[in-house]
Amino acid sequence: MALLADVKDVFGTISPPPALQKFIGTDPTGSVGISKFLTNLVSLFYIVGGIALIFMLLWGAFDWIVSEGEKEKIHAAQQKIFNAVIGLILFAVAFAVISVLGTFTGFKFFEGQGVSTNTGGLTNSFTCADGTVVVGVSDKVTACKGHP
Repeated sequence: MALLADVKDVFGTISPPPALQKFIGTDPTGSVGISKFLTNLVSLFYIVGGIALIFMLLWGAFDWIVSEGEKEKIHAAQQKIFNAVIGLILFAVAFAVISVLGTFTGFKFFEGQGVSTNTGGLTNSFTCADGTVVVGVSDKVTACKGHP
């Protein structure tokens, strides 16, 4: 303990700048800020990918319409649409992988984005200290707010 006090005397207390305070809240480790950053980064990738997916579908449909019955043009248009559908499947797989990684790492991906990542249809239930059981809440702190 004496060593810790000496280090604190030498270096002082480190606190984040006010601009970063809203990102980390009361968490001194910064994991909330990292989680928000990763959530925003993944959301940005999904937005850009979604726009590209729609563009590819529309481009393939347009090419099919103006193909004038030529087999090569029809095949190229079908290939664009097929690739867009494969991209959609990859989106779903990536979302599932990100959700599983979030479960294992503790990061809350897509939190605040209006996306529910509770898979399997299981409902969370918590028993508060006073014996009250609260169902359908994501964490115990929220569930037991107002209960001792």
